[in-house]
Amino acid sequence: MNLRHRPGSGPLIARFGTGWLLLFALLLAACQKDTPVPEPVSAEVAVSEDFALQSIEGSGRGDRPSITLRFNRPLAQTQDFGKLLTVLDSDGKPVEGAWVLDQDDQVLRFPYVTAEASYRVKLEAGLVAADGSTLDSARDETIEAVAIPPIVGFASQGSVLPSRGTDGLPLLAVNVAEVDVEFFRVAPNQLTRFFAEYSRQGRRWNWDLQGIGQLAESVYANRFRLDAEPNQRQVHHLPVQELTELQPPGVYFAVLRPAGDFEG
Repeated sequence: MNLRHRPGSGPLIARFGTGWLLLFALLLAACQKDTPVPEPVSAEVAVSEDFALQSIEGSGRGDRPSITLRFNRPLAQTQDFGKLLTVLDSDGKPVEGAWVLDQDDQVLRFPYVTAEASYRVKLEAGLVAADGSTLDSARDETIEAVAIPPIVGFASQGSVLPSRGTDGLPLLAVNVAEVDVEFFRVAPNQLTRFFAEYSRQGRRWNWDLQGIGQLAESVYANRFRLDAEPNQRQVHHLPVQELTELQPPGVYFAVLRPAGDFEG
């Protein structure tokens, strides 16, 4: 079964027919530490008390791979960074795209690179800090873009899904090709206990679900394929409104894990 996806954004409330379906979405984590974010591949830059560039690095954080430059002072926001900064690919051709100034105004990010590819970054002197000081020296470094580690989870904390015109249960994923999802229907006489034990958000482990058989019944399980570009964080939608097993009104919850992940 394929998933539809689009850029954009778990408990979810969905209405089917004349009844309401309350769907709690849980991420089942493996019994291991979270997948670490790759260490940035950086070029060392000398520390200075004057206005200076602190580091140039390839970063796998965020929605896509990027090249980041960190300065020791906030930058002036009004200047044209594209006139002083050039990114060249391995063939020496300029890479199209604009630099993004992060919220603290000390980091410039260029998110128009391909993971595990090498780039040459040229920074001309003359960059201006917010306090009016200028960068006296130029830099010319070769940097490798870093891949984003595999991540998957439910994207929303809660939504009302009408019986028609809904995209389904949203997942947020990057570099995950397939996911296994199982849906459970909570017994009406166990709702109070269920809400007390399973309403908190966040990841859960296999042992968290050992007693779920006393509260709910598994009604549907399937593997879903995520069609997405590599190294780009995107939202995908499980077509829960199309599943016959989820049509009866009631309280449900879903458990998600990457396909082939048997630890837990």
